[in-house]
This record gives sequence, structure tokens and C-alpha cells, in this order.
Amino acid sequence: MTLFKLKTNLTLLHKICLTGLFIALAAILQKVLAVNYLSISPWMRISFGGPALIVFSSVLLGPFFGAAVGAGSDLLGYFVFDMSGKAFFPQVTAIYTLLGFCGYFVFQLVKLIKSKTAIICIEAILFTALLGGGTWFLVTRNVLDLWIKIVAPIILGLLFVGLMIFIIFYDKKASIPLGYNAYQISLCAFLLDVFVLVGFGSLMKGLAFGMDLYPVIVICQAIVMFFNVTISTIVLSILFNVCKKYFSYENISRGE
Repeated sequence: MTLFKLKTNLTLLHKICLTGLFIALAAILQKVLAVNYLSISPWMRISFGGPALIVFSSVLLGPFFGAAVGAGSDLLGYFVFDMSGKAFFPQVTAIYTLLGFCGYFVFQLVKLIKSKTAIICIEAILFTALLGGGTWFLVTRNVLDLWIKIVAPIILGLLFVGLMIFIIFYDKKASIPLGYNAYQISLCAFLLDVFVLVGFGSLMKGLAFGMDLYPVIVICQAIVMFFNVTISTIVLSILFNVCKKYFSYENISRGE
């Protein structure tokens, strides 16, 4: 199958209005309904759907609108909702701008991977490697209590198991638009989190907070990834179903 354009029946006015709505919602999810600035690691942010909404806006509205949602939500979140008193770092805004821009293209590329078994194997291998690195980080941190070092890896492992259970059952019951399945959506969330939030994001936060902290930031971002990918997969799957009437199917063969 060749790559296809993700078409919708939305007009330019619809897209502009939805961009404003998504910016406001993403800002609330990123700053208000989120876990920010943990004492053990101020670079960690666990958002209950913020990144997923930014990615979805890219798929629904296009990469440039998605980038606007990513940038706008971070700016609005900082200047309106942020109560930490920390300085503004444009590097952090760049992370969410890139996330909104890349979501559209990653969804097109993952469309080419048809094997559900291959997706499970890819995620299982990489999640296991990241779990090992995150466990090592927690165990070697002398400032952490013993119960945290024991419980945290167990929670991360359970998150991955929960993710696998969700995509298996949701894929059987839901009809996701554009011919996608829950496995592909999970892989999209994983790739975007690894390359944008962990890879690019850690570099940007290293430039903002000091490159001497870069290794620690990478590990912290990898730990947060277990939460983000699970939450994003669930939120994206639901959003696709809720908004399926806005997608165009004219460029998808019925045999797929």
C-alpha cells in the first residue's frame, strides 16, 4: 500500500475553530490535570491525555495545525496555568510543536505495518529494555526510599501489561476509522514518545536545565513514557471512534 493523505470533511473555518479548542483543552490537560514538577525529578510530567490530544489534532487537522496546537497549548499552559514560578523555556515549547507536526506523518508510516505480531514484538523488546534502564536508575538513586525502588518497576511493568490487554480487547470490539487498529495506534504513540518526547525532548530539556543533567533527564523521560504511551493509546483510540464521521474514506480500498 502507498502512503495516502489523511482526508477529512472539515473546512478551513472548522479547522481554525478546532485548533483553538484543542489548544485550550491540551493546555488544561498538560498543566491543570497533570502531574508536574515532581520533587525527585522536576523534568517529569505525567499528562492525562495532553500529548494524545496534540497528536490527534495533527491527524485530524493536518501537521501545521497540529504544530500550532502543540506550541499554543504549551504557551497557554505556561502563561495562564503554570503556578511553579519557574522560568519560561522555549526549548520545551519546541518539543510539543514537533510532536504536533510529526503525528500526522507517523500515522501514515505506521499504516504500512500490517502484522500485529510484529508490533507486539517491537514494543515488548523496547519496553523491556526501557524498563531495565528505568529500574537501574531507581535502584541507584540514594535519595529514594526502598519501597519506591521496589514498587515503581512493578507499576511500570503492570502499565505495559495493561496496555497489551487494552489493545487486544479494544481491537476486537471497536471499529477505528481509516483502517487503523489499536495495535497501530499503540505503535504510533510509542514511536512519537520515544523519538519526540524522550529523544528530542530530553535534548531540549538538557539545553534548558543543563547538559550535565542530560543522562538523568533521559531516564526520567523513559520512565514517564510508560504512562504516556498507555494513556495516549487509550485516548487516541477513543478520539478516533468519537470523531470517525469527520474522516474521509475515499482513498482507502475496501479490502484493507
